[in-house]
Amino acid sequence: MVEKLLRNLIEIPSISGKEKKIANFVFDYLKNNGLRSKLLFGNNVYCEIGKGEKILLLNSHLDTVPPSNSWTMKPLRAKMINRKIYGLGAADTKGNLAAMIEAMIDLKKGKERLKGKVIFLATSNEEKGKPSGLEILIKKINYDAIIIGEPTNLNICISEKGLAILKIKSKGRATHAAFGSKEFNAIYRAAEDINILNGLKFEKKHKFLGLPSIQVTMVNGGIASNMIPDSCEFILDIRSTPVYSNEYLLNLIKKKVNSEIEILSNRIFPKETNIKEKIVQAAKKAAPKAEIAGFLAVSDFAFVDKPGIILGAGSLKQAHGPDEFIEISQLRKVKEIYKGIIKNFFL
Repeated sequence: MVEKLLRNLIEIPSISGKEKKIANFVFDYLKNNGLRSKLLFGNNVYCEIGKGEKILLLNSHLDTVPPSNSWTMKPLRAKMINRKIYGLGAADTKGNLAAMIEAMIDLKKGKERLKGKVIFLATSNEEKGKPSGLEILIKKINYDAIIIGEPTNLNICISEKGLAILKIKSKGRATHAAFGSKEFNAIYRAAEDINILNGLKFEKKHKFLGLPSIQVTMVNGGIASNMIPDSCEFILDIRSTPVYSNEYLLNLIKKKVNSEIEILSNRIFPKETNIKEKIVQAAKKAAPKAEIAGFLAVSDFAFVDKPGIILGAGSLKQAHGPDEFIEISQLRKVKEIYKGIIKNFFL
């Protein structure tokens, strides 16, 4: 039963980098239900069913973020209230992990023979972004299309924003605050660049992802209350789209700011699957009421080089927040949707 499996998964701690226990549990669960599975390096689980030249890849991550201090219940104690299951990772994304596992088991035990091969990968380190999960494994696996299980409210997401992170370093000259001027103040220089970036306007909206964003997320400057600071740094979170690429946005920022720029991360690029692709059409047939949408967060879809979709139960608004939950009705539906997509993809 998918609800029971989810509750078991929630109660296994699996913060990024510490997925060994949950990987072993998933491996044993698949094996005990008659599926051939194996543990791979870095606490990843591999399983496959069916045979054929056409291969569909299913992926969901094992790890969660750490719980915040804002939880009003125990994050590792699964709780069922008003037809919802609460617990750390319920929506992001242990609910979809459970649904994919149960879908694989149902298809394996069913009388209907699959007309292709399904590979299921339960992977590690998605939340921390270290390349030990899908980012590495996907380069070693032959597949035709992929479904990534993330909270999309059962909508079919065919696009995703990219991400770049910059550190902007402003320089000044240290002196006594009583005699210093704005000219030498590194914080004022940083503020000028921040104002410039805040004034940037973008007009071309992506159909599903909207406009790109450039956000200041951290600022650090000054060492004493009576000193003019000689340095100030701030971090930029940049979300790109297929319309405004990472390269375009980085070049724009380089032209606009006066301070030194250090690229901390530029490895996640916007992705998009053509709506006419077989995987999208198979999903639409399995979930006719679902909307075609864009995924506004970052997922392992960034490392996919074949057609794919992001689809799952739960809301992205629940991800990484306190008292995270998933609706049982969506959890049950998504298991059937996964099974339907698999069958439709091989038609």
